[in-house]
Amino acid sequence: MPTGYSESYYNFKLTKDGDSSEFFKMSTEITKKYEIPKNSIYNIINGKKNMRKFKEFTIEKCKLPVYQRVPVDLSKH
Repeated sequence: MPTGYSESYYNFKLTKDGDSSEFFKMSTEITKKYEIPKNSIYNIINGKKNMRKFKEFTIEKCKLPVYQRVPVDLSKH
């Protein structure tokens, strides 16, 4: 597991062509799947849209929990 690995939160929301969204825990996951360099990921997040190669991507920083807490009623068992 890499240093600083986030297990409980999604930190990035990637949208391709304005359609469906995907959530990623680390920027390295985006780099592995879409081959977008880390520098370009942060340029997209900061609104530097003069990048022709990755113009179909929108990336936002977020902090969404991976898991939800669900109350369990143990009295029914």
